[in-house]
Amino acid sequence: MTRLFLASIAVVSALAVVPCAGEAQKPTPKKGALPRSNQVYVKIIWPTDPAARDKDRPVVESWIAEQLKKRGESKFTAVTAWVPLAAKGEESTRVWNGGLADRNAICPVAGHIVERTDGHIKVVLDGWTPGYKKVTVSLKDEPGSREIAAVAWPKTEQGMPYVAVLIGPPPEKPAAKAEEPTPKKGALPKSNQVYVKIILPTDPATRAKDRPVVESWIAEQLKKRGQAKFTAATAWVPLAVKGEEEFPTHAWDGNLDGKGWGCPTTGRIVERADGRIKVLLWGWGPGGDKVTVSLKDEPGSRAIAAAEEVKYDSGLPYVAVLIGPPPEKK
Repeated sequence: MTRLFLASIAVVSALAVVPCAGEAQKPTPKKGALPRSNQVYVKIIWPTDPAARDKDRPVVESWIAEQLKKRGESKFTAVTAWVPLAAKGEESTRVWNGGLADRNAICPVAGHIVERTDGHIKVVLDGWTPGYKKVTVSLKDEPGSREIAAVAWPKTEQGMPYVAVLIGPPPEKPAAKAEEPTPKKGALPKSNQVYVKIILPTDPATRAKDRPVVESWIAEQLKKRGQAKFTAATAWVPLAVKGEEEFPTHAWDGNLDGKGWGCPTTGRIVERADGRIKVLLWGWGPGGDKVTVSLKDEPGSRAIAAAEEVKYDSGLPYVAVLIGPPPEKK
């Protein structure tokens, strides 16, 4: 399959696929337009036996648990869900009221973004004690970036509390400034948001100035697989939640920098069970080639997969999948 051949059939395939798509991918911002900031989420982890936690308390994601165990922590539980922080320049976000079960464990905790520069972001969570202590977390400012940090104060008999920080794609609407209450018993949990990004095998040096970036964690995985040249054909595209919409989501129109590259591609969540999720993307070529990505259904989970049934002159295209917290109500 060659790019020239695919370009010649892109128009025909677009007519067949686009009418069956859900939300169309948002256009690339015009030159000079200010980019939207990535959404920052925080979660507070408390050093206590998870067996003793309230049934409806939020979970601790596996990637957080792995990092905690590497630091010697064996007992921990989440005291908050993922709380979206207000963008830099806005007021602080109330993250936790300090309550644990039926008692106040510590003082309330607030979070805010104090610095955003050179592709990095610095987040501060302060409060904790009457003496007003704080913890600072620094990480890359890109969707899929994640980190945890210990809070030296207060230190309990069971250990130190931790904060987890996760970077997601820019929100569709401004994030809420107040902490979201814990769901009532019996309430159905909201589904995590699934995002996909299409990566093409082409020299990034020739990419248009406003083309979306390839996050560092994606680049690292691609290089491990021997892919030296790659560029993002799309930004992060949110997929429709299974059961919410009849049609799948249009992930890519088949164009790169306004030129036909391949056939339009659509994505859909095909399975969600036992803490895992399966995402299917199909289109790519005239035969309706497809790629399936399976990963843990938890915020911060991320994976890439090659569309092995499709091969352009310069190599294989890839799909990146990122799981974010449940979206805010519209």
